Amino acid sequence: MASSTWAKQMSGKSRRGMGNPSVHLCDYHQVRLDDSDFASAKKEAADSPAEYADTMYANSLCTALVRRIVKDSKVAIPKSLAHDRAISMAMAMEERLSADSHSLEDYYKAMGTNEDQLIAEMEEAATKQLESRAVLLAIAKTESIEATDSEYQAEVKRLGMHYPLSFGELDRFFHANGEDVAIREDVAIEKASRCVTERAMAQDSER
Repeated sequence: MASSTWAKQMSGKSRRGMGNPSVHLCDYHQVRLDDSDFASAKKEAADSPAEYADTMYANSLCTALVRRIVKDSKVAIPKSLAHDRAISMAMAMEERLSADSHSLEDYYKAMGTNEDQLIAEMEEAATKQLESRAVLLAIAKTESIEATDSEYQAEVKRLGMHYPLSFGELDRFFHANGEDVAIREDVAIEKASRCVTERAMAQDSER
C-alpha cells in the first residue's frame, strides 16, 4: 500500500471520529507494583544517561502501574481505532525513513517483513497505547482532573508553534474539527499520568 493510499484512508478523520474505547475501571487505588516492575525500572534507569536516570525510573514505574491497571480493568478498543492509529504510526515511520533517504521497501527487505506484518505489529502496539490512554482518561474523569482554560491555551500555542496562525485562528480550527476536546483530554491525561507516577513512587518509598 502506497503512502498516498494510507493518506486517503486517514483523510478527513479526526481523533474524535475514530470510535470510542470502552472502559470499566478497576479499583486502581488497590493496584500494586511487584518486584519485577521495580527491577525493570532500575535497569532502564541504569541504561539511561545519568541526568535522566531519575526521570526514566519514575516514567518506567508509571508505565508499569498503568499496564497493571489496564490488566485489572475491562478495556475494549475498537479495531477501527487501533487500525487507524497503526496507519498513522506507519506513515510517521515512512517519513522518518524518507528523511534518511530510505523507503519502507528498504525496511521490509532489511527486516524480512512486509506491509501486512508491519501494520499487524503496529496495531498491537497501537492497542496498548490506546488502552493506556483510555485508562488514564478514565482516572482523570474519576478524579475530576480537567484541563484549565490556561492549560488548554498553552497547549494550543505549543501545537501551533510551527504555523503562522494566531491563537484565535488555531482555536477556531480545532473547534471546527472537534480537536479542542481531544486537546483538553490530552492535558487531562498528562495530569492523570503525573498522579499515577506519584502513586508509583509512593509504593517505591514503602518498600
